[in-house]
Amino acid sequence: MKPSVFLFSFLVLFLTAQSPSYGQQDAPKELRTTTAIESDLGNWKKYSSNEGRFSVDFPGTPKLSTEEAGTPSGKFTVNKCNVTTLAEYGVIYTDFPTKIDGSEAANAVLDNGAKAAVSRVKSKLLSITEINVGGYPGRLLKEEMRDGSIMYAKMILAGQRLYQVAVTMPSAEKISENQTATYQDAADKFLNSFRLILK
Repeated sequence: MKPSVFLFSFLVLFLTAQSPSYGQQDAPKELRTTTAIESDLGNWKKYSSNEGRFSVDFPGTPKLSTEEAGTPSGKFTVNKCNVTTLAEYGVIYTDFPTKIDGSEAANAVLDNGAKAAVSRVKSKLLSITEINVGGYPGRLLKEEMRDGSIMYAKMILAGQRLYQVAVTMPSAEKISENQTATYQDAADKFLNSFRLILK
């Protein structure tokens, strides 16, 4: 594996492990209501980031934060925004010093990073699918977490910027069958609303 591909794979692993949708914590007690916040369309808001060059619909106002990632090639800034209900919705991204040239290298970065991340958090990979977002390569992952919750994540490599868009649904043991359908619809709405604004 070329050094640049190794660096990208290392950071894919870091980003995935640091995603707010991994190691999901219980939502505050006041959010544990019989009616999912996501079921009210009035709670959904479009969030646009000029710096991040993307937009996405959240069921609420996202919390923004940054973190420094240490790698063998130096430090990188990881940008995060997330909303927590009984589910958890998050977008994280970071920029790398060089581009990955060619589809073979990009596929290696995305596949190796996804598999390494799954191994690190000891989740069960249910599916991984090649996707294309705005003309850029990506992967859609479905995982079963150790607590039984289901996570969907899109990883997108746009030039030298790597995005991860993830949602973790609450465990089926914590919600009713009707609520499960509500959270599935919300997960689809969130993931499908993500748009790159690169011009």
